[in-house]
Amino acid sequence: MGNADQLYKELVQIINQTVGRQAVTEQTLRQLMEEAREVKNTRGTMGLLQFSKSVSERLFTPAEREKLENSPYRKEYGSRIIDLMVAERIVTPIQGMWMKQSL
Repeated sequence: MGNADQLYKELVQIINQTVGRQAVTEQTLRQLMEEAREVKNTRGTMGLLQFSKSVSERLFTPAEREKLENSPYRKEYGSRIIDLMVAERIVTPIQGMWMKQSL
């Protein structure tokens, strides 16, 4: 199993456990990564940041977003999402490092 495959599995588990329901699947995350790649290619890094902010609004209720934001795992899953974007070559390792600093 590749590093990206393991990251998908871990993220699904952490996110669903935090919100208390099956909110995302590996397939959902894979589709989001493909969307993110397209956004990055067409609208650049700033477009990717805007896209990232809109994703939680599409997937989660306001109460679920609050659970995610207040979770002690917030930095962990944020970091893993960035690791996944690096593994999928959506962002460079340097861009990933900068993104992690803003978590």
